[in-house]
Amino acid sequence: MKQFIKFCTTVTSLVVAVVMSCALSIQTSIPDNYIVTEGSTFSLNSKEYLSVHTERAFPTSTSGSSFNADIKFLGCIGVKTVNVKVAPKSSLLVCGTPFGIKMLTEGVIVTKISDIDSGKKVTSPAREAGLKEGDVILSINGTSDLDNNTVSDIISSCGGNELDLTVSRDGETLNLKVTPLKTRSGDYLIGAWVRDSCAGIGTLTFYDPESSTFGGLGHPVCDVDTGEIMPLDSGEIVNVKIIGVVKGTVGTPGELMGAFIPGGKLGTLKTNSEQGVFGEMSAPENFECMQAASRQEIKTGCAQILTTVDGVTPQYFDIVIEKVNMSDKNLTKNMTIKITDPELLKITGGIVPGMSGSPIIQNGKLVGAVTHVFVNDPTRGYAIFIENMLQSAQSISQ
Repeated sequence: MKQFIKFCTTVTSLVVAVVMSCALSIQTSIPDNYIVTEGSTFSLNSKEYLSVHTERAFPTSTSGSSFNADIKFLGCIGVKTVNVKVAPKSSLLVCGTPFGIKMLTEGVIVTKISDIDSGKKVTSPAREAGLKEGDVILSINGTSDLDNNTVSDIISSCGGNELDLTVSRDGETLNLKVTPLKTRSGDYLIGAWVRDSCAGIGTLTFYDPESSTFGGLGHPVCDVDTGEIMPLDSGEIVNVKIIGVVKGTVGTPGELMGAFIPGGKLGTLKTNSEQGVFGEMSAPENFECMQAASRQEIKTGCAQILTTVDGVTPQYFDIVIEKVNMSDKNLTKNMTIKITDPELLKITGGIVPGMSGSPIIQNGKLVGAVTHVFVNDPTRGYAIFIENMLQSAQSISQ
């Protein structure tokens, strides 16, 4: 009898330990804050083993209010108390159309540091001054309206005198001093290559009729050499026509090839953020209006993307949402998706550059947008929650 009691106690202890371990693991994966639209019920659709307990009456009604909710594992084990904010319903026009991006940077980006041969020594004044690739030069000797030509003119006409640089690096402002070196040919250089603009194509995700704002890409426009986010000074989006497709294969990303349509300005860029590009534009025509889904509404399983692989007309293609990551730690890689539509696989091989921003629809709601492709498997990639994109878009209207 004693052995039986001992056995039962041991088994019970193990079960409790396993359950508590699961609860702790779940706790770390659950965000501290959620958003729910007015008139809807707060629940965790993607987590069947979790239940929501609150004294708040449902459905919610007051936009701008908030309340606490207790999340329980298996209906009885408390895991976490979260804050739920009630937001107004977001009715968005779902786009899926290609667009071109033309950007001028705030300052100039240092893309490369190189050595200068003066005939007497080979060195890099830029490197000696502490300048690094990815730095953004905001001003030189007090001149802040910089582009490639302005920078070149200031350096070439300095006569070898020391220059004062104001530089932005990782959110900090630095003051550096650099003395240009005279080359064999008589030119003054500092050994830094810079870039002041960029252009490319992507896919428009949504348009908000209430605020006249748009969102696209689902990830930032980054410098091709340094990988740093391009600091936006001014820019615009323009109409683009898809004229060809380079099919993606394992190890080699494909590409949507687009042609800018002359005179086809769509809108003005206001923000280049980690969650995408955002700005203002006139209302587009002939797009379907959908509610934006909160992240807790998204489930693994069947969904569709809306994207354009020929001309300017978007099409629906089937996908599967394989994984939903509720964590707040990553703002763009929130879902793992897989292209399953035979037609799209035949045309593109899966996800290719240019499709970033393609809207993802599930159960009649806009849930997110395509952001990245897995280079070793072009049929799969990452996607961002539409909730995260809207938070960046709201900063424009505010």
